[in-house]
Amino acid sequence: MTDDELIARGSRVLALERDALEEARMRLGAPFAAAVRLLAVAKGRVIVAGIGKSGLIGRKIAATMTSTGTPATFLHPTESVHGDLGIIGSDDVAILLSKSGETTELFPLLEALQREGVGVIAITGSATSTLGRYADVVLDGWVREEACPHDLAPTTSTTVALALGDALAVALLEVKGFQREDFARLHPGGSLGRRLMTSVADVMVPVAGATVPRTATMREAILVPSRARGGHGTQRGDGGCHNDGRPHTTAPGRRRRHDHGGGRGDDAGAASRADERVGQRRRTPHGTTRDHRNASPHA
Repeated sequence: MTDDELIARGSRVLALERDALEEARMRLGAPFAAAVRLLAVAKGRVIVAGIGKSGLIGRKIAATMTSTGTPATFLHPTESVHGDLGIIGSDDVAILLSKSGETTELFPLLEALQREGVGVIAITGSATSTLGRYADVVLDGWVREEACPHDLAPTTSTTVALALGDALAVALLEVKGFQREDFARLHPGGSLGRRLMTSVADVMVPVAGATVPRTATMREAILVPSRARGGHGTQRGDGGCHNDGRPHTTAPGRRRRHDHGGGRGDDAGAASRADERVGQRRRTPHGTTRDHRNASPHA
């Protein structure tokens, strides 16, 4: 298979999933609003369940809700009927995922949820399925076809289910008034946590005399702090910078000139001397070097 053929296969998958998401968006209606309201008024947690690939999508939905202010947990349907039903409370709301709506492993859990009076939201591709008929709210996750060339492997359907879960989570956080500060509180770790939680005061190193006025140029903003740390200057009340008269450390045998008017002479002189030293030794075409101060023009 050529590169172009491989790219065409990938493009087909993305196009199918894009179209499926657009169709799901167009079908979104009153049931979605009802699902958000059911979740918003729940006093307990959100129980998310599914089998196979739907279960993996369910885990992601639960994780997204938990991180955006809605406590949620994934409950494996098979494990639920072997003791894990103890996690369910009457104040909870459940989200059950199944493309066909006929996943038999879900039915014992569905019965238990109904006995406890737990509201059930179904994300399924068939509203007339067993799951669709017994759920309180049904979100339409129907897709025209899977991206798999055999129309078998869950691909397009899981993408739509995940997107519907994201839509629920985001709408819910807005209803609850979940703010950036709340997000930072729940995400103190990692690069995201550092970006949200770290302030300038947490990383800055205070240096006495290194304050510059708001009107300072970029040059002043760089030079004033560096001189303050090295004993070169202090801050005047009028926002200016002057030499503080302390001794300056220089290399043995070298003299350093100081510009008491603002430091421009120091920097210009240092740059000039550096250029002079660089120009003194240059590489010849044969890989040797020549000292141009002492070399004869005819050498």
